[in-house]
Amino acid sequence: NALYPNAAVGHKTASWYQAKYPQQYNDFFTYAFTRNPWDRVVSAWSFLKECTDSKHDGKWADFLNTFSSFDDFVFTWLHPENITRQIHFAPQHLYICDNLGGISLDYIGKLETINDDFNHIAKSIGVNAELKQLNRSRNDNYKTYYNDKTAEHVAKVYARDIQLFGYTFD
Repeated sequence: NALYPNAAVGHKTASWYQAKYPQQYNDFFTYAFTRNPWDRVVSAWSFLKECTDSKHDGKWADFLNTFSSFDDFVFTWLHPENITRQIHFAPQHLYICDNLGGISLDYIGKLETINDDFNHIAKSIGVNAELKQLNRSRNDNYKTYYNDKTAEHVAKVYARDIQLFGYTFD
């Protein structure tokens, strides 16, 4: 919204843009943002547990609140066959990789360095914009939610994201 205030931009995949707008995909500056998968899982879990804004996410709140704990959720539900059922848990590489399975975007920013990366993107596309923080769901450190076993489980589930985008638990 900060870069394109009047655009109806949603969560589309790079391969979707590549297929729908092949010339623009090749000619324009393309970019995406990633987030540490361990942090992202905690953020999605926390957000959806509290969410009552929409019928779809509200149903997820009811569902996630059936788990006795974060550990219970991770071991019971967070598996490759489930994570694409909810956009907030879907692997990031599914959105960022092109139709050949590689990364053809010009720039991959990271949430962990969002201000610097946002400024780089804005400069690259010639936009003077300020990034505002919206939808912050929690202030605690994601690491406090994990023990060795849950951290290892998330690492297995999101192994491709971790490898492609260079994340570590720390």
